[in-house]
Amino acid sequence: MHILNVIWNETPTGEFEHGLQVWKCGSRSPITFPIILGEKVSWTIQGPKTCIGYLDSKMQTNQCPDTMQLPKTSIKCGPCSAMDFVQACVRCDGRNCLAQPERWEKCKNTEYAIYVALFKSGAVKVGVSTLGRVRTRCIEQGADYAAIVQKVTGGKLARSIESRLGHLIGVTKSVRASTKAKHLLTSLTASDAMSKIETFLTQSGLAPDEDVNLHDLSKHYNLESLDSLPRPILKRGESIPGTTILGKVVGLKGPLLVVTLDGLYKFVNLKRFIGYFLDLDSDVSIINQTGLSEFV
Repeated sequence: MHILNVIWNETPTGEFEHGLQVWKCGSRSPITFPIILGEKVSWTIQGPKTCIGYLDSKMQTNQCPDTMQLPKTSIKCGPCSAMDFVQACVRCDGRNCLAQPERWEKCKNTEYAIYVALFKSGAVKVGVSTLGRVRTRCIEQGADYAAIVQKVTGGKLARSIESRLGHLIGVTKSVRASTKAKHLLTSLTASDAMSKIETFLTQSGLAPDEDVNLHDLSKHYNLESLDSLPRPILKRGESIPGTTILGKVVGLKGPLLVVTLDGLYKFVNLKRFIGYFLDLDSDVSIINQTGLSEFV
């Protein structure tokens, strides 16, 4: 299965399901391969890294026509990036719109939210999402708390506000998966999180039209039972093809998967596997401090 993305989908009850978006051999459209809490996994990641395709104007994913092999720093080839309906929006900062006319027409009439995402590491991150997708977007990143601080119509205006706020002292543009993992046992109370939001609002000069509601997202990750920090399955700089993920699923925090094996917790950033292939059939074994464990 060709890995395209890490997916979080909100259910009608307000809960979230998570998994990997993949192309399965012979399928006409991507499917979601679920990651189920408590389930034993025995995965091997295989190469080569291959283009994940593009989104068309109907927001449907299309396979790369050339199944182009890529360097490890890319997930799309040049032609697919050019054809992608939303690619120009990814790096938009509100100055010059490079999107296709049809995309621009839709964007300028859409209601957006500028949000603040808070992490246990102390990081404060500003982002933009369509109004109805803010909570999902923050959960995809593994944020611990989130709050909408402004609502606007039009993506260009939203991105320009985001760009300005992103340059404030104390605001970060991204939080590494390894940093999130180091702080899985760190405490961040709702009152401390709200204090950070209030400090941010004072610093930014924003005056929200309505009360700012703080959302606690931690319950969606199922990591409350952790009693020790997980170790990395894949260290920075290590080769990805041949990586094995073996154990019982404990939880998922954004793209950060935590598993347990023989009493040891381990984690991996699933985003690193985008463009690679998921092999469920290979025999996997691993040696850890407690001996040889095998899933057969």
